[in-house]
Amino acid sequence: MAQRHALERLVFGFSVLALAGAGCLSDRDDAVPSQLPPTAADVVNIDTFSATDTQQPDTALVDTMTVDTFMPSDTAVPPDTIAPGSLSVTTGSWSMAPGEESTRCVVKRLGNSERIFVNQIRTSLAPGSHHLIVYAIDEGAEQLQPEPCTPFLDVLGGGVPLMISEIANEVLELPPRVVYQLEPNQLIRVEAHYLNYFPEPIEARGTVSFNTVGADDFDAVAGLLFYGTSDFDVTPGQSQTEWKWQDIPNGSKLFAMTGHTHRFGTNVEVQLSGGAGQAGQGLYPGDRPFAWDEAPVEQFEPPLSVTNTQGLRFRCTWNNTGNDTIGFGTSALDEMCFVWTYYYPSKGFRLCADLLGFCPPD
Repeated sequence: MAQRHALERLVFGFSVLALAGAGCLSDRDDAVPSQLPPTAADVVNIDTFSATDTQQPDTALVDTMTVDTFMPSDTAVPPDTIAPGSLSVTTGSWSMAPGEESTRCVVKRLGNSERIFVNQIRTSLAPGSHHLIVYAIDEGAEQLQPEPCTPFLDVLGGGVPLMISEIANEVLELPPRVVYQLEPNQLIRVEAHYLNYFPEPIEARGTVSFNTVGADDFDAVAGLLFYGTSDFDVTPGQSQTEWKWQDIPNGSKLFAMTGHTHRFGTNVEVQLSGGAGQAGQGLYPGDRPFAWDEAPVEQFEPPLSVTNTQGLRFRCTWNNTGNDTIGFGTSALDEMCFVWTYYYPSKGFRLCADLLGFCPPD
């Protein structure tokens, strides 16, 4: 088991390094996405199942899970929640048998004839959802039907994440006069990860809508920081990572934050601090306790200003009620420890993980 976990970490590390080169994935233009999608040679399988297939998890484990707050009797696809005048992308729907796990992606043009400035993104997920990621990508063909894809692949080097959602209905509200800037006829990639833990088939689906403001109504462009660790083994019972720390680009303002684990996670703690050994200002979770299946989104009003000596200090805690040690992996039956935060002015998407040696200081 320990060898398998070590191999998964090694594969993940080499996947990141192969896609990113050395150091941190932070060299993208803050206004116009410039990273090309991965070529066929770049596509690496960072999980223990093929991207062309769905995974059938252990149904005994699935029976013990509560992935979101929908009751098993409520498996109907929710209606699209699209604000009048907004632009939208939907994944379309697909059927999933009980116990089936699948990540599917679509790539669609947004249909905007001119450059647009987005100040709000809304997501809506059907029951059984694990996460949904919205990316802006530069080039490539449309993929209009939801096809199997590798989870988090574009986070590792193929696109610019705009929003990562873990709850049924979520609104990312950017601060006043802060936007995402999207090019004419922008390509949007939507990745939806689902696990059917219900006793009957479900219809999986995700919808994303974008609200915009005028070209004169913004002063700054937003970006996303994605930090995490895979250096852990979740043994039966209680376990916890050591505190990790990563700097934040100097002069940043943080306006929202989310933590992420899988089913055994009981907390993701994040502080604004000067180092891994220095306790700091608690940022996450806030007033709402952490729940892995409905991870709270903390929005900071006003946004938090960061000095050049500060960064995010974070750790994850688990309560493994099973009998096996669980390692890092992209299946909902593996574990993760991540935190992402939305910030401005953007210096590009920034991915920092311990297998990269974290990122060099900004």
